[in-house]
Amino acid sequence: MGNNIKELEIENIIWLIYIFISILAIVSNFYEKRFYHFRTFQDKQKYRYLNITIFVIAIIIYLYFLYRNLKHVNNGNYSFLAVFASVLFLIAGIITLYIEYQTAQDEGIAII
Repeated sequence: MGNNIKELEIENIIWLIYIFISILAIVSNFYEKRFYHFRTFQDKQKYRYLNITIFVIAIIIYLYFLYRNLKHVNNGNYSFLAVFASVLFLIAGIITLYIEYQTAQDEGIAII
């Protein structure tokens, strides 16, 4: 029971981080719009940096959920599908981060 409460407390922190990520995404969109209107390199650099930061934070969260789900599968609490889903989220996050990093020189955005 104590571990479940601790995990819920960690999840509450993760939800707060998601709120922070959402605010970062709104700010990133603001700079992206400015870039498309004014074509300033600083705005492009800011929204790219913010997007990469968002994806790095998301990958760290996905790693936590993968670790937690692996622990639960080993204890017999979850099915293997929970781990599989966590791996898929992690792979999607890594691919999206890679795309964002690689397209830093392009004008187009390749975000899911």
